[in-house]
Amino acid sequence: MGMYTSLRACVAVKPEYQELAMKFASYSIGAEDIERYPFLKDYYKNERAESIPNGNVSDDYVIKADAVAFKNHFDAATNRWFFSSFLKNYEDDQTGLTPIAAFMDDVIVNIVEKIHLFETKFEDDAFLRQYDFNEEKNQIVGVQTFKTNPYGHLSDVWGMTEERYEEECKRIDQENKDYFQAFKRELHLSYN
Repeated sequence: MGMYTSLRACVAVKPEYQELAMKFASYSIGAEDIERYPFLKDYYKNERAESIPNGNVSDDYVIKADAVAFKNHFDAATNRWFFSSFLKNYEDDQTGLTPIAAFMDDVIVNIVEKIHLFETKFEDDAFLRQYDFNEEKNQIVGVQTFKTNPYGHLSDVWGMTEERYEEECKRIDQENKDYFQAFKRELHLSYN
């Protein structure tokens, strides 16, 4: 069956690409769109490209919390495009890119003016990878690895005093920053 990766995101779209975002949100990207936008032609060369943002979102979805909020839709009033996907994120033999990397490099870089939230989580990982737009480099870059259960290992430590446990939790909290914490609070989203 293979291992899966979850992706969830909310982005602000450049005005000239809002119609395209609406087409992505309504699953109606057609051949004429691929011809019109050269970056889409590059993107759709990748295996499983059609999985983003149209990928399977099931009970097996790795990032389960707030899945409804990230159901694929474009809100023109707030200029926020929410989407999620659940896919096999394997490298394409021809392009050398995974579907998520191709989506970031070919689509997001071209149509997005701001990333409110962009996270991925591999099925076996205990953390979210968080990404943002680097304007200087005109690319999406990893900005943070946020552990979804940062205290899990502490329960395995025998004889830890309550005081020591609290100290460890504070230390972990200082190191484990959620890059998108403010946005998640604004929308009342959970952290995993």
